[in-house]
Amino acid sequence: MPFLHADLQNVSASSTQVKRSLSLTQRNELLSGRVLIGYKGTLTNQKISDLKNKYGLELKFDIKKIKTAVFESKGIQAKATISQMKNDKDLTYVGEDQAPRIDDDIKPVQVSIKDASGDPLRKDQWSLDKVEAEKAWGISKGKGVIIGIVDTGVDLEHVDLKANLLKGYNAEDDGATPPQDGGSHGTHCAGIAAAVGNNGEGMSGIAPEAKILPVRAITKGGVPEVARGIVWAVDNGAKVISLSLGWDYPSEAVIETIGKALKYGLDKNVVFTCALSNSSTYNPQSVPDNFASKPGFEGVIGVGNINITDGKMGASGEWKSISAPGTNIISTIPGSKWGTKTGTSTNENGFYRIKVPNTKAILTFSMLSFKTVEALVGNRVKIDIILPESAETNLNEIVIVGYGAIKRRDVSGAIVSVNAEDISKRMATNIAEALQGQVAGVQISTGSGQPGEGASVVIRGMSTMN
Repeated sequence: MPFLHADLQNVSASSTQVKRSLSLTQRNELLSGRVLIGYKGTLTNQKISDLKNKYGLELKFDIKKIKTAVFESKGIQAKATISQMKNDKDLTYVGEDQAPRIDDDIKPVQVSIKDASGDPLRKDQWSLDKVEAEKAWGISKGKGVIIGIVDTGVDLEHVDLKANLLKGYNAEDDGATPPQDGGSHGTHCAGIAAAVGNNGEGMSGIAPEAKILPVRAITKGGVPEVARGIVWAVDNGAKVISLSLGWDYPSEAVIETIGKALKYGLDKNVVFTCALSNSSTYNPQSVPDNFASKPGFEGVIGVGNINITDGKMGASGEWKSISAPGTNIISTIPGSKWGTKTGTSTNENGFYRIKVPNTKAILTFSMLSFKTVEALVGNRVKIDIILPESAETNLNEIVIVGYGAIKRRDVSGAIVSVNAEDISKRMATNIAEALQGQVAGVQISTGSGQPGEGASVVIRGMSTMN
């Protein structure tokens, strides 16, 4: 049984609910039928007409500065359309649109504290202490620097942000409406970067005198909205652009489109900070963070996540440029409130540390294959928990993919499963025999049939383009 040992730190606060963004699956459904294309030269009216007549595609919008456009497939499956278009000599790439990940499982606390001066929550900002921010403030607090936050939008009326906000852009509707936060992630990121310092409200950003350029792109948008948002932010003075988002399993079209948007900014001396996933394991394909390792993309910084004890949280890999505090970070949330994720993970010895809202807080402990246990904090500062084994191991919510494990609701690819009952009926001597003929597109074969001989498994590798 796992033994969990707590080190609790209290914060004066009360519980609150914050709007979450749509799930990855929901956002991919909204983008279904959209086709990304890269093109040579100019996308002429004649070419647009040809694509409509030949493939049934309707132009949604064109990002001329990076020679990328997004179309919608009308009455024709996007995959079939893409397959037909791959030989078009005027196009440099073709692929489906994909929604990015957003690590916004935020369960923050609402903090109602006001002081005549200073930042009342500064004492709880362990992240600023960890990076020795106040030493850096002796040199600069970010004055004159514009930080583009390409995300879910920003709370435009937040009391701890408003003085540092510039007029932004909603890339989801080409500026028809303001970039108000459609979730909470963008507001949280904006506060970390440049919440107003020493104003008697809440907390301080790491660059409290910088200006924030809010760009809404991923509440309902996909690859082209992010690319369009990057281009707009570059053209409107951003010198640093925060991309706390990503595609863990991107298509060629995603990689090419995001790469061109990054290059557009890099050519104008813009720096990009790109978050690695908080939940994925090593994945050399993920973008935009993986561009940090590519020649010609100097200025793209891949940022990993560490906790208060310097433990790695989430993804790490050879392309990571730096690690920075990213767990239990207090920041701004919509509604002129402040908060942090209240979850944490134990280290290998079962030790953990978590800030709790108040003595009435209830901690929930969970682990795969063990029963969930709840504990009232009360006046305790240390809580030790032993999780009992569960008679039922529920693996239905976990999906193992090629580069790690992700939640089932966030899976955007095709998945085929074979249940234990079907396998037991096969009377097979090994797992390879048990799976033969059970899954479309998977070819399993053996050579001579000698005992102990390995099997050859081919997944859509010989007769299809995948």
